[in-house]
Amino acid sequence: MFVTSFTAILFSSQHFGTKPDLFKGFEPNAEFVGLTKDFSFDCPDLDSGQTAVLMFQSLSVGNKETVLKINGHDVNGPGLPVANAGDSVTGRVAAWEWSANILLVPHHQLKVAGNILHVESTGIDFIIDNVVITYKIEIGPVKPRHPSKPFPTAIRKRKSPAKRSTRD
Repeated sequence: MFVTSFTAILFSSQHFGTKPDLFKGFEPNAEFVGLTKDFSFDCPDLDSGQTAVLMFQSLSVGNKETVLKINGHDVNGPGLPVANAGDSVTGRVAAWEWSANILLVPHHQLKVAGNILHVESTGIDFIIDNVVITYKIEIGPVKPRHPSKPFPTAIRKRKSPAKRSTRD
């Protein structure tokens, strides 16, 4: 049996790149952060021997010229996953569609506290949003009940009238 928990790393759209107004008409609430930003997060009760799952949305990630690291380690090999596939007839890329990303995070990359998610653009503009990490947690060992010990009784049984003392 295993138990999982999660940490929401980021709740709002973050625009990486060099063109602050690029997504204004399509995604006006995205905060422009420039080329790089670090997000700190904790994983309380983390089972450090288990793999975790990083989930997020991305917009307009058209090549691998990006950086996605946790605690200095690449999460998916180099860069964010390229998610906008080109049309097989025209070759055009549908860059204005959101993509869902699910990436495995090896167990050696996470700590209980003080983790850093580092995202970096090398000049290509993109947005990430709703970043969540799900991980297995350590729980203490479950001790089986000893079979000879009875369950505690919540209700005290009354003595039969013949066995009651005169003080009852």
